[in-house]
Amino acid sequence: MNTETMPEAETTVELTKEDVARTYAINAAIPGWSGPAHYLFFKAVLAQKNIRSILVLGIYHGRDIAYILDLLARFHPGREIEITGVDRFSSDPCADWTPAKEVRTWESEVHGPPPNYEAAVANTRDPRVRLIKSDDFDFLENTMEKFDAVYLDTAHDFDTVTRQLRQVPRVCRPGALLCGDDFSDRHTWGVASAVGRAFDGRHRLSSGWIWYARVEELQSPNS
Repeated sequence: MNTETMPEAETTVELTKEDVARTYAINAAIPGWSGPAHYLFFKAVLAQKNIRSILVLGIYHGRDIAYILDLLARFHPGREIEITGVDRFSSDPCADWTPAKEVRTWESEVHGPPPNYEAAVANTRDPRVRLIKSDDFDFLENTMEKFDAVYLDTAHDFDTVTRQLRQVPRVCRPGALLCGDDFSDRHTWGVASAVGRAFDGRHRLSSGWIWYARVEELQSPNS
């Protein structure tokens, strides 16, 4: 089974058969693209006792937050934690869509139903969860909140990820964990290049697909 140890974590976690079964059960109920690798990663994140607030940028129908809630119920019952999810909840074109002369629609570009705020709320219903309809730029620019972990999962083009990594330090507590998935430069994506440049190669990978680093490891967050 796959294992993961976060920086400064006290324990190593592993992906068990029960974890995989729970992942597939959630996936059957909630549209999205995350899978067992994401479940393992969030399991490792929650194993860190200093994580008290998590910001997730990019919600879709709420699958990742559903993973987090499932892990909290299984391994950390009663834990006090705040989970904030931010998404436009819009089917308008995203920055990482394939350029085309034709009119682009969610149905023609994406394999899955359009984003749905009401569905996301229903899929993540918990007093510790708050979902916000907002562009991630506006939220990062204006919020006065601070977080222990920030997970980036919006548009995956180079410019968007680079811009987000310039903005996120102002919403981070010291030692905050920065992370995100889809670590690739294929097609219109530029996550690998943006993250590699921002952290000067000091980032780490989970399952070869999810990147993470401490906020202090950012090379030039304000450049």
